Amino acid sequence: MEWTERAKDAWKRYCEEASAKLVGTEIDAAKVIADVQRRIEAEMSGAEVITENDVRRITSQSGLSALGAGIRQREIDKEKKTPVALMVVTLLLGVLLPVGAAAVELATRICASVFFDPLPTGWYVLLFMMIPAANLACLAVLWNSAEKYAGKAGYINGAGLGAAIIYTIMFLPLLPISAFATVVYGLGLCGLAPLLALVVTLLVRSRLRRLHLGEQAGRLPGLWGGLAVSVVLLAVAVLPGMFTHLGVQMALSESPAARARGVKMLRAVGNEKRLVEMCYREGWGVGSNMFYSLMFDGSIPVRDLRGVYYRVTGKAFNTAAPPKSGFRAQGLFEEWDFEQGGEAVGGQLRHLSLVSSRMDGSVDADAALGYMEWTMIFKNAGNVQQEARAQIQLPAGAVVSRLTLWINGEEREAAFGSRGKTRAAYESVVRRQRDPVLITTAGPDRIMMQCFPVPPRGGEMKVRVGITAPLHLVKGDEAVFALPYFNDRNFRIGEEVRHSVWMESKRPILRWTGMEIAAGADENRTEGVIRGSVAQDALKPGAGIVVERDAAKAWAWTADTMAGGDGLVIQHVEAIVRKGPQHVVVVMDTSAGMAGAKEQIQRALASAELEGRVTVIAADDEVEVLSDGIAGIHNVRIGGGKDNVPALERAWDIASEADGGVVLWIHGAQPHVFAPLEGLLQRWERRPAGPRLIDVQVAAGPNNVVEGLDGVWQAASLGRTGEVGADLALLFGRWRGDVPTFEAERRRAGAEEKPSDNAKETSSHLVRLWARDAVEQMRLEGGKENLDEALRVALRYQLVTPVSGAVVLETAAQYKAAGLEPVDPETVPTIPEPEVWALLIIVGVVLGWVVLRDRRRVRVA
Repeated sequence: MEWTERAKDAWKRYCEEASAKLVGTEIDAAKVIADVQRRIEAEMSGAEVITENDVRRITSQSGLSALGAGIRQREIDKEKKTPVALMVVTLLLGVLLPVGAAAVELATRICASVFFDPLPTGWYVLLFMMIPAANLACLAVLWNSAEKYAGKAGYINGAGLGAAIIYTIMFLPLLPISAFATVVYGLGLCGLAPLLALVVTLLVRSRLRRLHLGEQAGRLPGLWGGLAVSVVLLAVAVLPGMFTHLGVQMALSESPAARARGVKMLRAVGNEKRLVEMCYREGWGVGSNMFYSLMFDGSIPVRDLRGVYYRVTGKAFNTAAPPKSGFRAQGLFEEWDFEQGGEAVGGQLRHLSLVSSRMDGSVDADAALGYMEWTMIFKNAGNVQQEARAQIQLPAGAVVSRLTLWINGEEREAAFGSRGKTRAAYESVVRRQRDPVLITTAGPDRIMMQCFPVPPRGGEMKVRVGITAPLHLVKGDEAVFALPYFNDRNFRIGEEVRHSVWMESKRPILRWTGMEIAAGADENRTEGVIRGSVAQDALKPGAGIVVERDAAKAWAWTADTMAGGDGLVIQHVEAIVRKGPQHVVVVMDTSAGMAGAKEQIQRALASAELEGRVTVIAADDEVEVLSDGIAGIHNVRIGGGKDNVPALERAWDIASEADGGVVLWIHGAQPHVFAPLEGLLQRWERRPAGPRLIDVQVAAGPNNVVEGLDGVWQAASLGRTGEVGADLALLFGRWRGDVPTFEAERRRAGAEEKPSDNAKETSSHLVRLWARDAVEQMRLEGGKENLDEALRVALRYQLVTPVSGAVVLETAAQYKAAGLEPVDPETVPTIPEPEVWALLIIVGVVLGWVVLRDRRRVRVA
């Protein structure tokens, strides 16, 4: 069998081609060539000559071309297979690093505390977590070389790519800082996470395209669709906050129309959580989202932001808890107290709380006075010292006559001094991180209490405030002791905390009023003892106890031993029937806090049957004089927070058209004054005989308007004894002449003046009430001499008044440096012990029991 030359050339070419195709494969080329040669010789065994055509025919049937195609396909498949190194990098930088960065930020809020908040809401968290979620899903497709899912994975990758681009842009200003911190300190990877994830996500997209298309030209689908998903999610996250910021800027505009539109926008589409965050943070740039910081002014004072919050919600901003800075760890922001040591209550501190509260009181109804000690314990679960601040509403005409602080378990009494001196002493000690407590007045019948420092990590601080108060005489034979309550505070009161109230009286206690007490309270009202636990919400205007009184006891007296002499203070209670005002202008607040009182007010006004004229003004966004009078109250819409000052000015003008006009202002909390009060103050200064203002606040809360009117003698608060409707009905009954008004006149007299035989001898609290009235009168009269004498009286009788304060310091050196001296503990008021005769009876009973017990023992023996 012979091979022609052309056959030999064809065979040679075939061998070269087969060897080339099998290079780099696991197939042995020599073996393949030998197998094909044996096949040729076997098929041509009967032929004498093997031609070129024979070689081509047999080799074409050998499957070498198909073998080459399979080899090439395996090469393509090998190229589509994602390298292990890339998958590891994707897992580390595209999945684990973003997840870790989000976890660290949510736990510590370090970026939110120092720069801006990248994850302010759940929508932002979802947007950011799309990055690792998309990379993890694409990684699964690449790991399994799932070519049929590569196209769908392109959409997922596009969404993750969009989120990575958004957060890379957001963190762009911090990239130099993050890179420096990573190189120098080994920190900062969290700030680099979006950029690193973006790079990895682009690499993943390249590998997905190769898996899906191979060597073909084209693009991986899903880029624009995925980007659209991330953009839509960003819009959902940003737009509510954007509308909120835009509404805030409009609400603070110079234009009244723009302000009104801004408030309406915020009520309709504003984000209340974002508003709260803005109110708690000093400026928008700190802790704010980067988009907001770039688009809006961050220099708006926080006070103005808090006013906007009130206008939108009708609530003081600190009725809302501060925004959390982390799920477990405490962020820098929530530990910081911007108002510490100042004169404002400020925002709630998340880790500061009232954990115990007790009120112990004693009432002398015949003398129409009482004394209460409110003991409070504050606890600080945070990591830094905190200051507890509260504005406390006192009973009408009451005065603080004692302040005690526990230092190392020992009671320390306060020093009384001028308002400026006591505050300077307090602020000085606060700067040195020591133990003071300060009380000053904060408007009529309001005090500001400040305690610092409440120690961190579970530390506690215990204080006691003594309050001397006149009783409110509803009828000649009934007297009401109103309980104090918080108007404003910067600490939490948990639902489990209840105020323990224990009141004793020399006369039977008839009932609680304006509140509910816990079931099973231990009471013996006929013996003059009542006790129970009261929820925080129950301490409000009108809460108190009603005590039986001897109507014939019109006189009371006590020796004035505190003046260093032997004088007396005499009180005379007189029932007076006065003619009602000729014109009553009712200013009705339409803020959200009035929602529960609207119907009560309308019923009380409808049944008032007053002889004079009644005009009703709605203090809404626009001042409205109701054309249909009292009936128009039904159509008044309640909501948001309203500036009542323009309505009060309008009411003053209307009431002053005739002599004897009265402005009856019925309202909720007024935590913000939007415009200066100079217009109102000018009216009373220029027209002292102008209309009187009667302030009726329906719910607990700060009232900055009343505080600003402090010193206007024509303004007075209505004594609350129950629900607002009943209190208004009582007021209208007095104006009609159906019910007398009981007024107590107190005066100082010499020891030689003999009180009435029917006069009731009472405690030194009568002296304190007289001193309080004397200070108030001298302060209102004005002049340096009167003010100096008012201060001397306040210090002599150890009272907190508008000209004096009380402060407890830790050491004698601190008192000396401040020019103050703590009072003698023997001179401070206390809850009275049982009468001497009662003690004798108790001792007699005990002795009798001992004697009987001994006799029984003898008989048994």
